[in-house]
Amino acid sequence: MKTTKGFAPVGIILIIIAILAIGGVVYYVWNNPNILSKNVVEICLPTTSPWIKIISPNGGEEFKIGDTITINWATCNVSADSWISLELLGGGSINTKIPISQKSYSWMIPNSYMVGDVFVNLQPKNNYKIKISLYTGVNKDCSAWGYIPEKDCIDSSAKVISSDESDNSFTIKPKTTNIANWETYSNSQYGFDLSYPSGYLLDESNNGGFFNEINLFNLSIKVPNDYQKGTDFNVGRVTVTVSSTTSKCYSSNSTYEDMTATKTINEKSFRYNSKQPFDDNAMGGQRGSWSIFSTIENGRCYRIEKRIGYRDLRGLKDPPYLPHFDEQKVNLDLDNIISTFLIK
Repeated sequence: MKTTKGFAPVGIILIIIAILAIGGVVYYVWNNPNILSKNVVEICLPTTSPWIKIISPNGGEEFKIGDTITINWATCNVSADSWISLELLGGGSINTKIPISQKSYSWMIPNSYMVGDVFVNLQPKNNYKIKISLYTGVNKDCSAWGYIPEKDCIDSSAKVISSDESDNSFTIKPKTTNIANWETYSNSQYGFDLSYPSGYLLDESNNGGFFNEINLFNLSIKVPNDYQKGTDFNVGRVTVTVSSTTSKCYSSNSTYEDMTATKTINEKSFRYNSKQPFDDNAMGGQRGSWSIFSTIENGRCYRIEKRIGYRDLRGLKDPPYLPHFDEQKVNLDLDNIISTFLIK
């Protein structure tokens, strides 16, 4: 008769190991439900070293500037005094002080981000990734600043325990604007039409001039003065000038070089130039950009100028920043206004 004395203990041990393995997976999934959307499940046992993993966006997605997306992640064996930092690789800091209890973060893709002390527009492209870092140590609360500058909000004593990034790149596309419901401005005396967003301010005049010449007509279309209160917004406008002086229509002045480049607007060729970025070099002064387009038609010079400006409060305010206004949206609106300009 064969004996099975050694089988029972070995079988029990195997069963215990299987239960522990299954329990580890259940423990991990229970604490990280977002992991079910990840292709590879990382094992998290009570003895596993702390880690953090990005779940989404994980590559292949398409977003637009202004979209609100959810960034998901999973963690393993993190301590209560840990915290999380998120960064857009190829862009800027997203948030450097996220509580460890969170497993996701709702983020509106901004039009700009900080690099040092300067706002930089977020460029539409297809090679962005999210980086997530797990920290322990001292962190600062910068929430009252209106943005989170990483260089000022992560203390030098903080230690990175784990980090991860999206497996593949995702795309951020430009913001789009629907102009179907815009208002229409028509000037029969000087023969041009254009469209503009409802709520923008129109100002007509017959004074002023460029190159010390008197203009026949000026039309200014401005972003409302109270646009994005509490931000650094200062000015956003398109100005249309009609002058009987054509000899200086394409000439330079103190702001622009000679206009030699060309651009077609509604099948009409314009000369143009721009100054980007514009900086008046004054403390608390104005920063921004200018663009100018000129053409001659029916013995008149038609000039379109686009100007966007914001206040630089460095040295005048503590903390020395205000949230940056939605520069991409204003730029897009003003560009669309120009694209509707039609000489009849």
